Amino acid sequence: MSDFPTAANITLGILAGGRATRLGGLDKAWLQQEGQPRVLRWRDRFANEVSVIVVSANRDLPRYAAAGLEVVTDEVGGDLGPIAGLAALAAASRTPWLLTIPVDLLGVDGSLLPMLVAGSGVDGAYARDDDTPVVHH
Repeated sequence: MSDFPTAANITLGILAGGRATRLGGLDKAWLQQEGQPRVLRWRDRFANEVSVIVVSANRDLPRYAAAGLEVVTDEVGGDLGPIAGLAALAAASRTPWLLTIPVDLLGVDGSLLPMLVAGSGVDGAYARDDDTPVVHH
């Protein structure tokens, strides 16, 4: 990728396609956090930092459309979980850069995207928290 990441060439992909089996089937995207559905909270949080926002979801699609959100569904067969959502978001991205976040992410401060942009190389960048194990290849 030759274009340096800027708001004009970044798509935000929100992963919201899970079955939420641990929540008894409740749709995590529409659970309230700080008085607002999570998916709308992320839309509003990144609105000024990206040019396109796309949600990977597999149910209640009219609800996303009513909120003005572009939605893609999993195209890969089988039970691949988030990988299928990532593939759908990558296929739908209309920009050279794609930032993906899970809809149930609790919080992100204003430094996430600038930090990722500063650390991005030809293969992009990623963030992890202190609870994420480091895998060496």
